[in-house]
Amino acid sequence: MNKKASGLLFVAGATAMAISALMTPVEAKTPDEWTCSDFLQVPKNAQPQVVYWMEGFHKGAKPEAADVTVESFKRPIGKLVVECRKNKPQNLWDAIVQHFYTAAKAIP
Repeated sequence: MNKKASGLLFVAGATAMAISALMTPVEAKTPDEWTCSDFLQVPKNAQPQVVYWMEGFHKGAKPEAADVTVESFKRPIGKLVVECRKNKPQNLWDAIVQHFYTAAKAIP
């Protein structure tokens, strides 16, 4: 993965997490522990950065899928927000996978 994309993901994630921490008191959680409820507490203008950061975080654990492209940052998250409002206890990463990767999982 190129250094610019890594740096951009880090800055976006750190910014989103910092904004979240300033807005509401939140327990320290690992990215895998975030729920839709936690996500909905993040200011609306920072929610896309949280989603993109989570994608980068999880792709980083899989070197074969570590490519982050400009397309990774063009996904609208409106449907994800709607789904999170319906199921607040749902794990955020599971919701992201369901929203963005359902079609990819169906490919053999």
